[in-house]
This record gives sequence, C-alpha cells and structure tokens, in this order.
Amino acid sequence: VYQAFPHFTAALIYIDSGQAQLAEEQALATLAILEPILGEQHFQIQLSRCVLAEAYRLQDRLTQANELAEPALQGMLASNTKTPRYISRCRQTVDALKLKS
Repeated sequence: VYQAFPHFTAALIYIDSGQAQLAEEQALATLAILEPILGEQHFQIQLSRCVLAEAYRLQDRLTQANELAEPALQGMLASNTKTPRYISRCRQTVDALKLKS
C-alpha cells in the first residue's frame, strides 16, 4: 500500500502544476497498486479516481472525467473516512465538469 503514496502525491503535484498527462499516469499507477488490495469502496480508491478525473478534465477528456468524478465523490461521502480537504477537492472537480457540460 505504501508504494502507492508517492504516485498519489506526484499526481497531485502534476495536476497543480498543469501537467495533466503526467498526473494521469501517476493516478493510474496509484490505482493499479491499491485497487487489488483495498477494494472498490475504499476512500483512497475513490479519491484516486477523482484525481484521475481531474487529470482527464484538464486534458478536456470530459466523458472519461464525468464517468469517474461524481461516482468517486459519492463513494468518498459514503465512506467511513472523512477528509474534508480531499472531499472538497473532488467536489470542485465535479462542479467544474458541470460547468463544462
């Protein structure tokens, strides 16, 4: 599990610096490590999917972004883990996608 966190952190850094393709690669690497271990409903899986959606949105891959963002946000809200900063970030991605639709 700990192997995924550098990828996740890199994805956030790349998004914040406007390097969406690199963010996508790191988010996918995070998910490849975590999904088999944590399962679909885990907060970190949903968060990583929302980060991937954000990377897709920045690349104007809106269909892919929309497929991930809202379900990821709902999964985060349904989780026992509540991290307001990450929930807020995901909600911003969902809202930004609604503006582009």
